[in-house]
Amino acid sequence: MVRRRSATPSFSVVRGASAALVAASIVLAAAPALADKVAVLAVAAAPGTSADAAADARALTETRAAVGLKAHQLAGDDDMAKAKAAVTDGVPDTSSEYLAAGKAAQADWTLVGRVEARSGTTSGVRYRLELVACLVASGRVESVARDVYGENQNEQVAEMLGVLLRKEGLGAEEIRWKVQAKEGAPLKEPEKPKEPEKPVPPKPPSPPAVRHPYAEHAPIVLGAGVGFWGAVARPSNARGSSFASTIELHGGYALPQVPGLELRANAGLAYVGPSSLHVDGGARYALPLAPTVRLYGGPEITLGVFAPTGADQTPRFLARGALFLALGIGEHVQIDALGEFFAAPGGSGAILLTGGSARGSVRF
Repeated sequence: MVRRRSATPSFSVVRGASAALVAASIVLAAAPALADKVAVLAVAAAPGTSADAAADARALTETRAAVGLKAHQLAGDDDMAKAKAAVTDGVPDTSSEYLAAGKAAQADWTLVGRVEARSGTTSGVRYRLELVACLVASGRVESVARDVYGENQNEQVAEMLGVLLRKEGLGAEEIRWKVQAKEGAPLKEPEKPKEPEKPVPPKPPSPPAVRHPYAEHAPIVLGAGVGFWGAVARPSNARGSSFASTIELHGGYALPQVPGLELRANAGLAYVGPSSLHVDGGARYALPLAPTVRLYGGPEITLGVFAPTGADQTPRFLARGALFLALGIGEHVQIDALGEFFAAPGGSGAILLTGGSARGSVRF
């Protein structure tokens, strides 16, 4: 008897070998043979297979595997019960156990099979199948083994049984298997179920841009600037350039009760052109042009006194109008640009100036 041990096959491999024995029996049924009685003890997995899997494999093979063993007769249930009882340790794996089981079942042959897994092939799993037969009349035990795989596994197993269950035995010649494995198309891997795509959560909306009111948190303003003026009209006795430039100081207070309304006061001194002083006060109204970046604009009107310090030193009433742009840099710095009209009637003739100024301020 030949024994082989290897890695444990999967339960599906054991089922595959059992099914191959069943189908192979149909092929063998067509060949001539003596009607011997055969007791199929087991077709077991290699050592290490779980008890449940081995029991299931034996149940399959004991009820089906010997159905088509050529014209041989399968031992009935009562005979098989006696055969199993004769195997004292429950595992038929010695020649004396084969012989005892065969005599108890009054069988001509006892048959045992073992399978072990090999590597995969294009048509399925390649497995090593060993069949062990005991001729009860003589106690002779012989075995055959081969790798079984491909699409024609049934024919391969049938050839093994035909060679093994012969009264004359295997003989001394080397067995040359006539039935060769036929490889089929490559097996397709089972498709894994696609996981449902998880919806991408929408991005949270961006927070709305903050709109800053004019003079936010800083109602008081102080600053300085420069003005550039050109005379549109002046007294007939005026001499020198009609251009003037001034240095100015300014201050203000934004009324919290009326957003955008700011009281203003200005004082200036001409340092280029006709010399003069002026003081005026009034208000401006800041409209929110782009409040998210603190850009505002609107009108500014002030009234005051204009005092020339040249030849004609007569003080005059002053009316001043402007359009301004104011840009806040944070809460505490502000830059202004103004386009202005300056009117000072009285004295020896009215003085009308146009121009503009640029200012820098601090708010608090």
